[in-house]
Amino acid sequence: MRDSPFDVIYLDPYYDHRVPTPFHMPLTPEEVDSLKTKPQGGRRQVIAYINIGAVEAQRWFAQKEWIYLLPEEVAGNNSSKIGFYGGSGTGTSWVPGPLGRNSYDPTNPANPEGQYFPDFAIPNFPSWLHRNYGGGYPEEAYVVPFHPEWRKIIIHGGSKWFEPGPGSTMGFPNGVTVPTTNNQSSMARILDQGFDGVYLDNISGASNNNYRGWWSYWKGQGYDMANGNWPD
Repeated sequence: MRDSPFDVIYLDPYYDHRVPTPFHMPLTPEEVDSLKTKPQGGRRQVIAYINIGAVEAQRWFAQKEWIYLLPEEVAGNNSSKIGFYGGSGTGTSWVPGPLGRNSYDPTNPANPEGQYFPDFAIPNFPSWLHRNYGGGYPEEAYVVPFHPEWRKIIIHGGSKWFEPGPGSTMGFPNGVTVPTTNNQSSMARILDQGFDGVYLDNISGASNNNYRGWWSYWKGQGYDMANGNWPD
């Protein structure tokens, strides 16, 4: 990339970005800076990728305990622990992952849309893990982008979720998360790396009407999100 003539380079801020944390490494500020000068002279813009609308299993904040359902389903169609929808349109209803269904299984004639899994299967399940991403990305799940906890992860910092550290076995069967003390936001990390700008992926997901079902469910559970009382 350093030797390319392009005026703009857009790339993920991590090496091997599809490898789970803590087994991938961020580009250093020196490496980012080295991309900013074109070989023929002149300045180049170096833009970082960030997914603001979906969880990816390999990102710094992702916890093994709520990303994969079962070891054998890591490569499945729906392998994140997410909420589940029923109905369609304005009649759509939503329930959180512990009450929802796991991976889609068209080979099961008794229950082709998956099987229920118990509440105790998901410790500290984030309410903002919203729905299946689909499209051949089993390691991703849409989020509720306006949830305060998600905004801490992406923008503000100070999230309750910490980057996994040594001893974690993210992405492996029966894996566990061993947290560090680092909960710096994704944006702050990118700024520290020295990128010139950020490409925001999945921004259109924020307008999905299905969030009405999510809002209605938690309102029915006694949460007053409009006045700052959010489920974790």
